[in-house]
Amino acid sequence: AQVTEATRLQPARTKLTIVAVAASALAVGAMVVITVTSRSSSRGTSPPASGAATASMTVPSAAPAPPPPSSAPEPTSFAHAGEVELDLTADGPIESLRASGMKRMEISGASARAALEPWTGTLKVEATLEGGKKVFASVDSGKTSAHLDVKTHGAVATPPPTNKPDLQGNPYGTP
Repeated sequence: AQVTEATRLQPARTKLTIVAVAASALAVGAMVVITVTSRSSSRGTSPPASGAATASMTVPSAAPAPPPPSSAPEPTSFAHAGEVELDLTADGPIESLRASGMKRMEISGASARAALEPWTGTLKVEATLEGGKKVFASVDSGKTSAHLDVKTHGAVATPPPTNKPDLQGNPYGTP
């Protein structure tokens, strides 16, 4: 049999291909180990144990920054989107509250919060204190707080009487 140079180089090429594939597999495995190690060290856990030799890499993890010091907790909004929150105070404990366009209210002693539809002009607010005393506030649009007091000019207006004819009689006329 005649041996050519290409036939002699065939086993060397096969060995070279096997070595290249093995080296690539080792490189991919090492990258996986490094990635798993760095992720688990940033979470504060140890990497999973395996029977294969693994490369270790220490990655310094930055500690999370502490929250900025705050003197008061962040206020939560009582009003939902599209509503206006109105804070009201009075000289005594509030029992009830009335205003046009009010969606919700929260009464706590001498203060109250109301979620209202946005208004234009002046909003009239009426409240009843413990003991039945009526108090009022006139709140211009854009304002978010008011004090309820006994001024009568801020009272919720009642509609004026109308001069309608008395329809209590017989609607068919007299017999």
